[in-house]
Amino acid sequence: MKGTIITIIISIVAFYAGLRINFYGFLNGSSATELDVVVTIIYLSLWAYILKYSIKNKNMLVLKYNFLFWCLNLITGILVTYANLTDDSIDGAILLVILFYSQWKGINYFVDFKLSAIVYLCISLFMWLISLLYLYKIKRYSKC
Repeated sequence: MKGTIITIIISIVAFYAGLRINFYGFLNGSSATELDVVVTIIYLSLWAYILKYSIKNKNMLVLKYNFLFWCLNLITGILVTYANLTDDSIDGAILLVILFYSQWKGINYFVDFKLSAIVYLCISLFMWLISLLYLYKIKRYSKC
């Protein structure tokens, strides 16, 4: 249980720190900096570690938490990619975009905004699928 609490606290700190550091640059539309890249890499690394931890320890609570987190990222990725490809507005989901997409501003250092949304969508889809797969696998094999 202690590992679960520590893992969730780490994820909340990573989420908040990434949002806090990248928020103003994301909101203002300024170019991505090296700091944004570092934040994005650390953010993704921490979430990958959390996913690995939950799988390795067969921690269903953290795995479900991870699944929900990546589900929200996936929805955000779909909305942002849709808006970029169609030049449509997603005003109704702006809070979701600010909360879950700001931390990924570092991708814009390497590619333009439209392509970065697709990269974000692919990463979110991958992490969501891994969470889903292992939720199913652990649940299935724990019944045997």
